[in-house]
Amino acid sequence: MNGRGLVAGVSVFVFLMFMLTSVPVNAAAGSGWETATLIETDNQGSAYNPRVGVDAAGNVIAVWQQYFTVGLNTYVGIWANRYVVGFGWGDAKWIAGTYNVGDGSAYIDLAVSSNGSAMAVWTDGGNVLSSLYQPNSGWRQWGYVENLASWCRAPHVAMDDEGNAVFVWKAGASSVAAMTDVYANWAFGGVVDPTQRVVIDNAASVTTVYADPSDVVVAVGDLRNATVVWSQWSTVTPSGEYNMYANRYHNGIWEGQATVEYQDGVARYPDVAMDKSNNAIAVWCQEVAGNINIYSNVYRTSAAAWYTESQGVDLLENENPGAASHPRVAMDAGGNAITVWDQVRGAVRNVRANQYVKDARWDAANAIDINSYATDSFNPDVAMDAAGDVVVVWSQVLAGTSVYDAWERVFRVGVGWTASDYLEDLRVVGVQSPRVAMNAGGYGMAVWYDTDGFRWNIYANRVVLPDLIAPSLSLTSPTNGLVTTIPVVTVAGTVEANVMLVVNGISVGTSAGAFSVNMALQAGDNTITVRATDAGGNSATETRTVRFNDPIPTLQAQVAQIVSDLATVWSKLNYTNATVGTVWDQLNTTQTSLTALQAQVSALRSQLTTAYAGLNSTQTQVTTALSDIDALQALLDALGDQLDATRTALNTTQNDLSGVQDDLETTQGDVNGKAESSSPMMWAVIAILVSVVAAVALNLVLKKKT
Repeated sequence: MNGRGLVAGVSVFVFLMFMLTSVPVNAAAGSGWETATLIETDNQGSAYNPRVGVDAAGNVIAVWQQYFTVGLNTYVGIWANRYVVGFGWGDAKWIAGTYNVGDGSAYIDLAVSSNGSAMAVWTDGGNVLSSLYQPNSGWRQWGYVENLASWCRAPHVAMDDEGNAVFVWKAGASSVAAMTDVYANWAFGGVVDPTQRVVIDNAASVTTVYADPSDVVVAVGDLRNATVVWSQWSTVTPSGEYNMYANRYHNGIWEGQATVEYQDGVARYPDVAMDKSNNAIAVWCQEVAGNINIYSNVYRTSAAAWYTESQGVDLLENENPGAASHPRVAMDAGGNAITVWDQVRGAVRNVRANQYVKDARWDAANAIDINSYATDSFNPDVAMDAAGDVVVVWSQVLAGTSVYDAWERVFRVGVGWTASDYLEDLRVVGVQSPRVAMNAGGYGMAVWYDTDGFRWNIYANRVVLPDLIAPSLSLTSPTNGLVTTIPVVTVAGTVEANVMLVVNGISVGTSAGAFSVNMALQAGDNTITVRATDAGGNSATETRTVRFNDPIPTLQAQVAQIVSDLATVWSKLNYTNATVGTVWDQLNTTQTSLTALQAQVSALRSQLTTAYAGLNSTQTQVTTALSDIDALQALLDALGDQLDATRTALNTTQNDLSGVQDDLETTQGDVNGKAESSSPMMWAVIAILVSVVAAVALNLVLKKKT
């Protein structure tokens, strides 16, 4: 008989004692819890290790492991069920995986995306397997997450809002050998490639991963961002012990191993959470100076680092020497967080909590007990919605018995903690491993396994936290006290999604959290009231006062004055028109005269042009004549000079002729004296010579004249 069967057999007697009270009951009135419900009915074997997740719409997926026997062999199958808002739980379905329990490798985890998809991961014979759920097609055939020859254990999975899943696990040489490496792989869009698995620890300084299955954990923040935290043996400072390490996936790469704690002492049982800004909080148990306490470190995106050794890690409680264990952490959208754990306090073990405010540090003095009765309480789990509301579940011993019940307690922002109460009231043997998940809107589900006296079964209870917070509302228009002469004003702003928005009694639609509507104004003061109401009945109101100064009466008076002024102007225009007619006639007469004068002026201009042309010609002729006169004067001067010369020459010639005459007379006398004795021939020759001499003398005179 396997261990589960033995426990179930022993449970029969206890079951009979509590049969009369073993019916599901509702949790405390007003807490938001519904009724504990059995979500699987397969009685072949016990079911255990449930995991749960909630999508953005409030739909839930739960998975678990369940025994069944074939012949002499006992196997474990992976089962699932889905809760749909408005319909409830469906039928449990066997989704994958059968393996022999004897290999000791059984482990399961689940992640649910806000988009409704989910990823289950488990081990089978040393391999890591997974199956994807999609709302429109159900569970896919399982597949391998890795292709390692080594032995794999303790897989964990987380999903972002797009449905991308990140797996982490540890691996060693065999099922009995120490685990030596931390591995990771992504399934983008739901597709897993086993060959893409990578080692994310630093093998140079770290040799052995701590063997406990809870010692490798993962969380996601914004899309494709993840943080892994694990416990691992170190050969560097602090050396010779198990320390806490982390690795972040950001911008498509693993950034590398980082040290998370810096103290001497074995560090175990880590948990990690992230917000949408990719801040991360790691918590763990650590034995320091003989005391086992809860510690934390914070990764701040603003500093891009964990708190360093000089800055130190935070102690969440200081209940020494009460040993603390099983820390669990959750974060809201604003980076605030809560950690829960169980811890020995005196004679009993209590469930405790401490809350963290973003950008501050944990304060051990803020640790509180959240279980109400002085009986052992342990194995807590915690979930937190986007607004900071918290749900905690745990197992607690029923006073005076050995029965374990599932308990819950709720923290509401602005209200505080409710009283702790039962999640169920079966009271047979005891609730084991309660788990809780909650979406951003406060829709949650707790799951656990409990016995009916024969076998272990999976139960669930749904919680819907009443919304106690008014929705966000901001007006960008109009400004308060606005004075306008326009009869319409634009009312605009932003508001929380999924609310009913009313402006002065008129329902207004929103788009992507924004709204804009035009409202008519009455003359005088107007009050604009904008009210946003969420599904929980909470409302936020913004009021603006706008004064509308109606311009119409003033405009009417102005128009009347303008009409009167126009009449006066029209009268003046009529008088002016008559005057203009007379002036126009005068202008016409003047125009005729001007036309005649213009013709005369044109004729005179033509005559002047002609005269000017004649003057120019005369000027040219005068200039030419003057030039000719100057030339004639020069010629006359030259002729005068020549005349003077001629006169002189004539005088000279005359003198010469006189001498010639004298000579001729002398010759004449001589001739006469000889004539008487000369022949006629002689006289003829003499006459010729006289003619020649006379001709020569005349020629000389003429040459001198020229």
